[in-house]
Amino acid sequence: MTGRTPWLQSFWREPQKTRLRYWTFQIHLWAGVGVGLYILAISLSGSALVFREELETGFLTGPRRVEAAGRRASLEQVRQLAAAEFPGYKVAWIRDPAEQDLAHDVWVEKGEDARLAWVNPYGPALVEEVGATTSVWTFLQDLHFYLFAGRVGLLVNGAGGLLLGALCLTGLILWWPGPRKWRRALKLRSGKGWKRLNWDLHNAGGFWTFAFVAMWSLTGAYFAFPQPFVAAVQAVLPLSAPPPKVAEPVEGRPMAPVDALVQKALDAAPGMRPDWIGLPHHDDERLATIYLVPRDERDGHESTYVHMDPYRAEVLRIDRPEDRTAGDRALALFASLHFGTFGGWPVKVLWAVLGLTPGLLFVTGFLMWWNRVLSKRWRRWRRRARGGAEEASGRIGAVEWTARNEEV
Repeated sequence: MTGRTPWLQSFWREPQKTRLRYWTFQIHLWAGVGVGLYILAISLSGSALVFREELETGFLTGPRRVEAAGRRASLEQVRQLAAAEFPGYKVAWIRDPAEQDLAHDVWVEKGEDARLAWVNPYGPALVEEVGATTSVWTFLQDLHFYLFAGRVGLLVNGAGGLLLGALCLTGLILWWPGPRKWRRALKLRSGKGWKRLNWDLHNAGGFWTFAFVAMWSLTGAYFAFPQPFVAAVQAVLPLSAPPPKVAEPVEGRPMAPVDALVQKALDAAPGMRPDWIGLPHHDDERLATIYLVPRDERDGHESTYVHMDPYRAEVLRIDRPEDRTAGDRALALFASLHFGTFGGWPVKVLWAVLGLTPGLLFVTGFLMWWNRVLSKRWRRWRRRARGGAEEASGRIGAVEWTARNEEV
């Protein structure tokens, strides 16, 4: 090989001397500084939310727990109540809980605005609209998914996921120390002082958790921008056919009662119970989908989707878990990986612990920046400020001395 050493070979042998490493470091540093607090908040809230369902089920108190007394309202009555309580909104989703003493979750939507309410089926009566301040869990959930800003916050979160992915990639480039030092870069060294330990936590810790953080960045972006991911999966794996189309309803014909739709779905799929009921709520939408789960299961299940014509109460298609294509399962894997909803408690514990990694990397990275840059600037500023104060004090003292001598 003649001429100058190719840049890739140069980076492989002595990465610290290359321009690639310099510019990668600048991108990594300023991107981390720019979104560090955001990453810390998402990291802490995500780890806490891993066990939300278990903790809510085991220690559920407050308005969602209702007194199961009297006649239980029908799902259609629950829908009508929610529609009356939120004028101008359409009921989009109703959750029918397996427990008889829990309120229904009811989502209503108007354009991009979506609201969640709890409806007591014994009455029925609106319990309250669920917001970020309803409980610590709704606060964390609204922060983690929507940044307290609804649809806009979801899109910002998606961009944040992509930026976290860029931090992972630049961090991996910066981690590479060269062929003679890479084993040392995998370890935490003790007895070298806290600054060295902090550097090792950031460097080696970032390497060992790279795959997890990259996975969370991509799956987080998927929730905000699903279409590019769907197109990528579809390019290599088959996806199920889109949901069936519903014929234009006869003018003036209302939608069938929700209970009638649910009963039709249960007749078509025996041994199941309703979980979520999805109703048409957009101007160009006419399909209803009933989500069914096995009657005796509480978690770890996959839903059976019963697609229906809600105006004629007709079952159009049933999508069972065993009929899902490889592409469907690949897309479902995004959610399972992000939330750790596979493998039971061991996976959830692992996800809760490793979910703190992005926040830890921000803290250790900020301390490195403080040690190397900010502390030096702080000391220089303190010295200048102290020197300026001493100089000013000296001038004042000179003026006072002159004044006293003039008086004499």
